[in-house]
Amino acid sequence: MTNSIRILHVEDSENDHLLLKRALRRGGMDAVVQRVEIESDYRRFLVESAWDVVISDCRLPKFSGAAAVEILRADDADLPFILVSGAIGEEEAAAMMRAGAHDFIIKDNLARLIPTIERALQDAAARRGYREAEKALRRSEQRLNLALDAVNDGVWDWAIDSGVVYYSPRWYVLHGLCYENSELEPTLKMWDCAVHSDDLARVQEARRRHLAGETPAIEVEHRVVLGEQRVRWVLARGRVVERDAEGLPLRVCGTTSDLTSIKNTELVLRKLICAVEQSPAAILMTNREGLIEYVNPRMCEITGYQPEEILGRTPRMFKSGHISYEIYRDLWSRILAGEEWRGELLNRRRDESLFWVSASVSPLRDPDGAIVNFVAVEEDITRQKQVEDELRQAMENAELASRAKLEFIANMSHELRTPLNAIIGMASLLKDNHYSVLSGTQTEWVEEIHQAGIHLLDLLNDVLDLSRFDMRKVELADQDVDVSCLIEHCVVFIQERADAAGVSVFTETSEVLPLLRADQVRVARAVMNLLSNAVKFTLAGGWVRLSAGLDSEGGLFISVADSGIGMAPEQVAFVLQPFRQVESGLDRRFDGLGLGLTIAKRLIDMHDADLTIKSALGVGATVTLRFPPERVL
Repeated sequence: MTNSIRILHVEDSENDHLLLKRALRRGGMDAVVQRVEIESDYRRFLVESAWDVVISDCRLPKFSGAAAVEILRADDADLPFILVSGAIGEEEAAAMMRAGAHDFIIKDNLARLIPTIERALQDAAARRGYREAEKALRRSEQRLNLALDAVNDGVWDWAIDSGVVYYSPRWYVLHGLCYENSELEPTLKMWDCAVHSDDLARVQEARRRHLAGETPAIEVEHRVVLGEQRVRWVLARGRVVERDAEGLPLRVCGTTSDLTSIKNTELVLRKLICAVEQSPAAILMTNREGLIEYVNPRMCEITGYQPEEILGRTPRMFKSGHISYEIYRDLWSRILAGEEWRGELLNRRRDESLFWVSASVSPLRDPDGAIVNFVAVEEDITRQKQVEDELRQAMENAELASRAKLEFIANMSHELRTPLNAIIGMASLLKDNHYSVLSGTQTEWVEEIHQAGIHLLDLLNDVLDLSRFDMRKVELADQDVDVSCLIEHCVVFIQERADAAGVSVFTETSEVLPLLRADQVRVARAVMNLLSNAVKFTLAGGWVRLSAGLDSEGGLFISVADSGIGMAPEQVAFVLQPFRQVESGLDRRFDGLGLGLTIAKRLIDMHDADLTIKSALGVGATVTLRFPPERVL
């Protein structure tokens, strides 16, 4: 027995107190005994000192044993409380025991005091140990629950003999069930009801095989039906943890883990692998040192190598020797710096034939940002290169043919102008009767010769101008152009031809037009071509209107409208092409080469201006020149 027991004695009689101390000494118990007889002292000593046991009389003048035990149990459930009274009835003793007293002794029988104290102390120690064990168990359960919550696993514990299964709250969540309101009995049936019908047989077979000793553990992946056609993938793992004397399983414990995110990731990875494997582009991956770690089937197809012939080697095996060192140096410097390189490479196949690829090479980084691999995505552009070479050669040949044609036309036009100018000059002399007297009929013939010469000269000048455009020999001489004056001169120039055709010409312009920064000769030529076309394609009695002004954006427009034959939409699309006319063939009603609009368009393009056409068949046409605001002064 431990010495120095501290006893708080609730007693109003000093003699009874001394008798208690004597009984303790006789029994060999070393005790420190403090007597109190009123409630206030009792409360104070309970707070200020630590006690091993409280011994109390049943009735005191100003206090009672019942009040003492109630006060004690409010703060301490284990401290022994023993009643020592001169006389106590059975009902009162039973009530005190129910209130928290451990035992009671009659004062005339103090020989039981020490055994009673020792037993009470032992009981109190046992209760404290039990409570500490409970606390430790709760802490252990809390730590286990925290660990399970951290890994998001559910726990199950299957008692085979009773068929009852304990499921943790997390298990219910994983299986789409409510832990608090579940109406299903916690058995294996609850588990089976949650399993997808296509997976149930596999789950049951995994449990059967483990119980039969065929597998070291239950480990099965399956789907859980959550409702509304939603499923969750889980992994159930467990093993037998208790067996009977004959080795038969009694208890199986395990966990259930959520695999949904892993399954989704696996699905994405499978799709990515399929995309890479089935890609029409050739894909190659190397490590940081440039050793090839992966090639897809397309890479093997275009190079003629088998995978085992490529893996472990470097991309230098494909070099043709026709690509400069600077290109490869630029490639490696870029990808080592973490950038993407794009370009075209001429590579060599296994059979030594050459092929072109359009390549994109980029680095792959690990989670820390360090470069660990390089990926090349290549497209075989050999046929494209061949087509481009053929097209380029054809364009060069066409360019040469066109230049030769234009040079021939220019030379021929020049050669034709010399005798034509002589014919026009002689016809002018004859027409003016300076050197001869002609009859009326002869004068008409000479006039026809002169007009035909002038017309032919205009055609030759158009052909020469077109050849100059194609050979890029036309340059602008910009100056400040008085648009009003330019319009007036153009109308005067066309008026004689319009009068002869029976076509009215009039103008609609703003009172004051700004100056235009442009080549006056080229702009006048474009306007004259528009006016000539309008008069030519307008029947007698029709009209031609020339208008000019500023548009809403501050640019200048010059527009020529007519009431002529007009054009269908499909005709508008090609009239700007050289030598194309609305009417063609030998029976066409209008002469000319079809170069008027073409030349006007090219002259206007040189000024960064626009030429637009609006027309409908039978109702005339409107051709508008629009100069940008920066050319308006």
